[in-house]
Amino acid sequence: MHSQGIFNHLPANNSTPQLALWASQILLITLTIQLFYPALAWMFDAFTAQEHRFQLIGVLMLLGFLIHKQVINRHGINRELPLQLRTTTISLYIVSVAGFVVNEYLLAIHIISATFCVLALYAVFGFFVPKNLWRKGLIPTILLIILLPFGDYLNVYLGFPLRLFSAYVAADTLTALGYPSMSSETIIVLENQYANVDLNCSGIKGIWSGLAFFVLLSWIENKAIGFGWLWRFSFFIMALVAANILRISILVLLGSHFSYFEFADLIHELLGIIGFTLACLIGWGLLLTQKTQTESCQQKVPLNETVKKPSSALMFLLFTIVALNVLYTPMPKTNELTVNTLLELPEHWSPTLVNLSFQESEFFNRNQAQAHKYRFQLDNNTNASLIAVHSTYWKDQHDPKNCLISQGYNISNDTTLRLATTQSVRYLDLIKDGNKYVAIYWFQNANHMTDDYSKRIFTSIFNKHNPWVLASMLIENPGHDEFNIRDVISPIQLTIHKILLQATSNEHKN
Repeated sequence: MHSQGIFNHLPANNSTPQLALWASQILLITLTIQLFYPALAWMFDAFTAQEHRFQLIGVLMLLGFLIHKQVINRHGINRELPLQLRTTTISLYIVSVAGFVVNEYLLAIHIISATFCVLALYAVFGFFVPKNLWRKGLIPTILLIILLPFGDYLNVYLGFPLRLFSAYVAADTLTALGYPSMSSETIIVLENQYANVDLNCSGIKGIWSGLAFFVLLSWIENKAIGFGWLWRFSFFIMALVAANILRISILVLLGSHFSYFEFADLIHELLGIIGFTLACLIGWGLLLTQKTQTESCQQKVPLNETVKKPSSALMFLLFTIVALNVLYTPMPKTNELTVNTLLELPEHWSPTLVNLSFQESEFFNRNQAQAHKYRFQLDNNTNASLIAVHSTYWKDQHDPKNCLISQGYNISNDTTLRLATTQSVRYLDLIKDGNKYVAIYWFQNANHMTDDYSKRIFTSIFNKHNPWVLASMLIENPGHDEFNIRDVISPIQLTIHKILLQATSNEHKN
């Protein structure tokens, strides 16, 4: 007996099967929206923020165009909501909802949750439209994901690594051309000097803008997404990175080797525009050789992706979304510590509290971390500074080494010092403008003291509410014959340990 509905064993004139089908579909959609409500709320807050207004305009224009296109191409309104369950849509839906819950439980990275949300809604859209129409919606869906506010996350996690990679390649390129050898740290400092570069100008913006251009052009040209599209896209990204490396090399040559400092400062934006334009022309040329969706579909053997038992598949989807709604662990609402996080540093150091910079305040307050900066003098009258970041959320803390390199410090020695079996700190010898510095940093909780950022992250993933403190200290022009590391670290470690014990005790009480 071939199924025409979910409950085909009932009489044809009975309205119960149709009502049950409608109820099942409405329940599936409702539970999906309920599961993704935190991601939808975060996207609403993000897009309505002032800094993301242009992305909001892009999303509204995209949605408006899709609705307009759907209306003018629709000759009649089908009120029956025909359910079309296929293996591809079901698989995408299961992966998206499961990935969302796993991310919420382990990482709680908002942008990943938002991406899974868009993919799941795209899968639900595929439950009610023909296969060809659903496939045509792939590129607009990718474009919608690109318009999500990825910028802050990319700057934090990819901005500096990309910038450091570009500096390494630029240094090797200049050396190969016969110019004096120059370290990547020096190139970063020179790039800052000539172009006033920060993380936002690390090449990430160019890559992300280029990605939007490439996907939008693929949609306009009706190109098929497949292996051919992926290798062309990869080549286009490499062209963008190469253009940024060329820009850096030219700036360093003009400023450092030929002393045209003012000229380098004047043309850095022009170089960026020219490089981006040339890379986009290369991407466009590559896309012109790509097959269109119509040509691609004509060469493919049509596959029957429709599931054989739609009623069982629908029940499986309902069971899955109900189970995930029950298992769902919300994003952390707050990780604010309920104890006084000011450190009690030795009085003979004459410690003073210093205001955080605007960038530091923005970064640490994003997830309610509590950060304090101190300045003091050590026993040998050496000036030092310390920043302590208290948080239970791993994203509020970072590897200080990246910040030091981006500020122009050249690392001449990088060592892990083991103070005890479960206690280690990172010790760095630094040079900047001919002056010597020492940086010492570590991550500390009630039981561990480590310099390993990976250990801090993964420990926090499995112990979400466990408070940690990042202690990062910079010592100016230390006299190594008079400098005792343990004497410096010990009082800081003890006052942090005292705060952590109190925070852990309060957590158990609550």
